[in-house]
Amino acid sequence: KTTAEMQMASTFTDAGWDFETPVWTIDEGVDYPRLWWEISPVLHAEPDITLGTNNIISWDPVPGANDYYAECAEDANFTSIVYATGWITETSCEFTGLQLGQRYWYSVKARNIAGVETDWSNVESSLQVTLADAVAVMLDPDTLKNKNMKNALLNKINAVQEMLDAERYEEALNKLQNDILQKTDGCAETGEPDKNDWIITCEEQGELYPLIIETIENVRNLMNQ
Repeated sequence: KTTAEMQMASTFTDAGWDFETPVWTIDEGVDYPRLWWEISPVLHAEPDITLGTNNIISWDPVPGANDYYAECAEDANFTSIVYATGWITETSCEFTGLQLGQRYWYSVKARNIAGVETDWSNVESSLQVTLADAVAVMLDPDTLKNKNMKNALLNKINAVQEMLDAERYEEALNKLQNDILQKTDGCAETGEPDKNDWIITCEEQGELYPLIIETIENVRNLMNQ
C-alpha cells in the first residue's frame, strides 16, 4: 500500500477495522490509524506572565472526545495539584483564586463516551503577577527616554492600585487611560513611538501595552459589577 492509501480510513474498513467504536481513530490524509487514547489534547501556549489571580486555559478539541479534565499545579511534576476541573465538555476553563507571585502549571486529558482516557497533554505554565510586578520584571530601563522613568511609571501604577483598593474605579480608569496608556501606545496607534511615549522601542511597548489594555478592561468590569 502507498502512504496515501495507508492514511485513508477505507483502506482499513475494507479489511474489517471499525472506526465507529471508540477504540481506533484516524486523521485522514495526515496520519495512520492510532488507538484513540494515544491522541492527547494539545494545550494552547501560555504567556510567561498572567495578570491578576485568574487564568483561562484552552486546548484543541480531540476528535471523538466526550469530555475533558484539566489540572492546575504548583510544580511541573504535578505533585502539588491545587485545582482540578472535574470532567467538563468545554475546551477551555478558568482557574480562579490563584496566588500573586506564584507560577502555575497546567495540563488536560480527554475521555471518550466509553470511558477511555487519553494521556495528559503537553504542560504549560504562567506566573501570576500584578501590573506593577510585570513592569518591574519586564521593562528594560535602556528602552526608556530616561532610566529614571521606570520608577516613575511604577509609582503611577502603584497609585492606580491604591485607587482600586479604595474602590475608586473611575479615578483609576482615568489614570490608566489618560496617563499611563499615553506613555506606551505610540506603536499600537501609529506603528512607531510618539512624542508622548516614555518607552521608545516598539518591541518593549508590544510587551507592556497589552497588559495595560487588559488592566483597563478589568477596571471597566469592576465598574459594571
